[in-house]
Amino acid sequence: MEFKHKPVLLEETIEGLKIKEDGIYVDGTLGGAGHSKEILKRLSSKGLLIGIDRDEEALKAAKENLKEYTNVKYIHGNHDEIEEILQQQNIEKVDGILLDLGVSSYQLDERNRGFSYLGNNELDMRMDKSQQLTAKKVINSYSEEELANIIYEYGEERYSRQIARNICNARKEKEIQTTEELVKIIEKSIPAQAKKDGHPAKRTFQAIRIEVNNEIKPLYNTVRKCIELLKNGGRLCIITFHSLEDRAVKNAYVDAQGKCTCPKDLPYCVCGAKSEGKIINKKPIIATEEEQSENSRSKSAKLRIFEKKWYKKQKKEVSNMPRYQYETSPRKLEPEYVPVRKKTQKQNTKSTQKQTVKTKYQIQKEKKKVERKNHAKQIALVLVIFGMLLAVSYREIHIMEMFNNKKEMENQLALIQKENGQVEKDIKAEESKLDWNVIRQKASEELGMQEANKITVDLNKTDNVEKDERLIKEDNTSFIEKIIEKLIF
Repeated sequence: MEFKHKPVLLEETIEGLKIKEDGIYVDGTLGGAGHSKEILKRLSSKGLLIGIDRDEEALKAAKENLKEYTNVKYIHGNHDEIEEILQQQNIEKVDGILLDLGVSSYQLDERNRGFSYLGNNELDMRMDKSQQLTAKKVINSYSEEELANIIYEYGEERYSRQIARNICNARKEKEIQTTEELVKIIEKSIPAQAKKDGHPAKRTFQAIRIEVNNEIKPLYNTVRKCIELLKNGGRLCIITFHSLEDRAVKNAYVDAQGKCTCPKDLPYCVCGAKSEGKIINKKPIIATEEEQSENSRSKSAKLRIFEKKWYKKQKKEVSNMPRYQYETSPRKLEPEYVPVRKKTQKQNTKSTQKQTVKTKYQIQKEKKKVERKNHAKQIALVLVIFGMLLAVSYREIHIMEMFNNKKEMENQLALIQKENGQVEKDIKAEESKLDWNVIRQKASEELGMQEANKITVDLNKTDNVEKDERLIKEDNTSFIEKIIEKLIF
């Protein structure tokens, strides 16, 4: 089958590289050489293009497509090993690098390679046929948990658990060997409602392909290596087709651009942040509507461009520049001259003395002191608030206890008054029941007849005289007390 691959975002990529006639450029994913051909058209005989691809069939097709050009080197390898490849070619730095990630149209259309979910072919999916790991090994040897994680992370498939479970159940009976067998298992695992969004096996096949060819894990480090290998002013263009690829590229670009984390109050940067260059386009470049209609595979393509730029410190004396001092800007990471503000009359006389620039260690020490003070203030405030809450709660509890005690005391007092009233009633009742004849007999027995006669005489006298309440009470009480004392003792 003829190797056909229509390059995506061709014009945007060539424009983003800013090709120099005598420059050295690397196409890390040569493929059908669609992008490379346009690069070579803009190079002179002194320029050089290095084409790298892990697919030997792609290299053969590229050689056929670029046979009219002599300033090309073809290398069978992986773009993740770009640093080692350039070292072998005795090249330290290059003017531009292009990476067109993902699988090529030819590989998808060549169904014998097992990339496509259409047809009945052997499960292979290797871009480099010399490697040992194949899709068949992944499907038949990975555990259920590993398969589910791969399908979910790399394919973003909602039903990854069901698919992994059904794959493991099916391979117990028989080894899964063909793409058709795998497609049937996937179709059984996904409900009918979810099959409306394209082919049900699309995401799973993509995830397995990424795992077989290890397309995601080393990508971040590869991008950082590519930036290091660029000359000053060189550019890196990367085309991605998957959200995980685009995220890795974006993170690598942001880290390479660097970001100063120093406070705005500091006169110069002390955090040690270094910038390797700048991101050309904050938002990724996507294909035009016309290109998307002509090539459906360009719909998910995103282009990100990074320009390498490093800065040398300019040695200039401060004395030659009155009103200016040499320092690094706090917002930008490149050296520049920042004007010194004029001193006002309100400033202290001490400010007229020469100001010594603080070292990085001193500034960090001051920062830590301020942080410790703020932390101590926060802890003290929390403790004060906590103490106030405890005091309020204790006061409320104390008031409630006093209120309860008061109620208990009132209840006890009411009971005592009731008991006292009952006792008085009982005493009156007992007094009313007293029989004087019985008392006389007991008195005669205990006190003797003489004292009894005296008592009887006195009682007879009192019966004949008009009753005086006070005297009767005194006599009766004294009489009763004597009798009771005798009875007790």
